[in-house]
Amino acid sequence: MQLKGHKSAVTWLCFTPNSEQIITASKDGSLRIWNINVRYHLDEDPKTLKVFAIPLHDAKGSVSHYDRISISPNGKILAVASGLTLQWLCAETGRVLDTADKAHEGDITGIAWAPQLIPMGGGPTMGLATAGADKKVKLWLAPEHDSS
Repeated sequence: MQLKGHKSAVTWLCFTPNSEQIITASKDGSLRIWNINVRYHLDEDPKTLKVFAIPLHDAKGSVSHYDRISISPNGKILAVASGLTLQWLCAETGRVLDTADKAHEGDITGIAWAPQLIPMGGGPTMGLATAGADKKVKLWLAPEHDSS
């Protein structure tokens, strides 16, 4: 089985929590959500369910690409990173929920969601950790998200 459709190098991927889809990021400026929970013939490749244009631009105004992606345990929020920038996107629509332009003092090298709600601030919430080339690990709270 192969996932074909990106026009440039694939830079990162992750499974959804239910293992029924794979989300990929590419230098072509897109995120794709692939359905892998169906039966295909050996010579047939999985179909793309959704394609989102990446809403991130560099200092020159060129569309950037995501280097890291991770989906929340409930499958509703994508955390994505490019260089110093961290964004949270609605996994259903691709809408930007929040952006941290300078999340680290060096490139973000890793992102991971806590598998369960963590007690931070006003009560249990979804948490995200990022690692950076600046030798730091930072914890973030997920932005408020209404899927409507």
